[in-house]
Amino acid sequence: MTALDLRAKAAHGTMVVSILSVIGTLLERLSQFILPLYLTPLDFGLFALAVSFYGVLGIVGELGMTTYLVRVREGFEDVAGTAFVLRLGLSLVLIMGSVGLGWLASHVYSDSRLLIPIVVLAVGLILQSFAMVPRAVAFRKLDFSRAAVPDSVGKFVGVFATIALAIAGFAYWSPVYGTIAGLSVGTSLLIATSRWRPKLGFRPETARKILSFGGVVALSTFAAFIARFVDYAVVGFFLGVAVLGYYSIAFSWGVNFAGNLSSILTYTSYSILSNVADVPARSRRVYLENLRYYTYLAPCLSIGVAVLAPQLVLGIYGSAWSPAIVVMQVLAPVGVLVGYGALASDALYALGRPKIILFVSWLEAAILVTIVPPATILFGLLGTGLAVFLGVTIVTALMTRHAARALGISRGDVLPLGRNSAITVLGAAGAGFAVSSLLPASFLALVVGTATIVFFYVGIWELLTRGRYLEDLWKVIGRAFS
Repeated sequence: MTALDLRAKAAHGTMVVSILSVIGTLLERLSQFILPLYLTPLDFGLFALAVSFYGVLGIVGELGMTTYLVRVREGFEDVAGTAFVLRLGLSLVLIMGSVGLGWLASHVYSDSRLLIPIVVLAVGLILQSFAMVPRAVAFRKLDFSRAAVPDSVGKFVGVFATIALAIAGFAYWSPVYGTIAGLSVGTSLLIATSRWRPKLGFRPETARKILSFGGVVALSTFAAFIARFVDYAVVGFFLGVAVLGYYSIAFSWGVNFAGNLSSILTYTSYSILSNVADVPARSRRVYLENLRYYTYLAPCLSIGVAVLAPQLVLGIYGSAWSPAIVVMQVLAPVGVLVGYGALASDALYALGRPKIILFVSWLEAAILVTIVPPATILFGLLGTGLAVFLGVTIVTALMTRHAARALGISRGDVLPLGRNSAITVLGAAGAGFAVSSLLPASFLALVVGTATIVFFYVGIWELLTRGRYLEDLWKVIGRAFS
């Protein structure tokens, strides 16, 4: 595949994922506007804990198999059959284990309502087993539409189901049932649009190879999960499940909002980089392009959350949710940092250096496990947010440094981009704060503040790049539709 073909596929895939991500983000944000009107902070806290424990089961069930399937060069059909049987078997075992995990969680957090949601969510592991190979096949062919559309439609269905159930009065069960509904639809569509069909073949030697590579990936993923889960676990344990509800909303806007943008690039970057891993110059160019486009857009989302959090919370949710404001502002930069770390880890995985990611991931987990509990005990939600920000900053710096070394990227390659981004962020944030502070917290203030930030953000980038900012973005759109 030529560099031009690869770039076209990357652009087309990124555009498809971008459109779906924009729709998904809008729906997710819509749910975050609506759900707090029908669910209490306690409902949010219960679901956040249930999903977190379910995440532990998901990592064990996946064991890095999808990553291995995308990388494997020969004998894919046999490898896929073995991976499917392996994951299906693990899923069945883990569903049984979810009963014990749910019982443990309900006792640790002194709330018996945690048990059944964890078990119900664990059923999703079976669905993910059937979705794994069709998704990997699409990634191998760089057919991102075939992978992204079913997943996204499933997520859309999950959002609508959750909102409908919340309005109907299902409380914390609303997102639980909504998640299962989304997984069911997404998996069904993946299988229906794929030529692959489940086969019960199993080769022990192949399974050992899968586990050898996937085990390292899974350990890294598990470490990253601990780093993402420790704040939820600590807040729920020391401050209470209801307070965790405030933190959950703050994290959703502060981290996940910007994280939605990074997921667009990481959805395609690993597959693209895996295809050019044996050509250093092309790998370097792909990574730098991903870095540039991410830097063009992601900080704008972070600015919006940091500056407009009071208008968002007080103007939409009301004063009852005001404890989420400050921690939301503190977490706003974290979403951008997580995105940079994800781009770097994709590059390292594609270059066959998973042990670096393993080390850095466990370092992040160790840092956060060490600093989050005392910070939370001493300073409440603010302490939690500051500890997470500090830990993620350190680890992102290490991850991006390792990726730069592996790809032969120097400071001079990224310094102009970083300098221009810093100038743009400061200018747009200042303008947004000045305008929004003149208006009382309301939906109108939120709209006016958002428009101001976007206007200054794009305008400053245009000035600093002498008109190349929008030109670059339009080129990507043009490649996607060519």
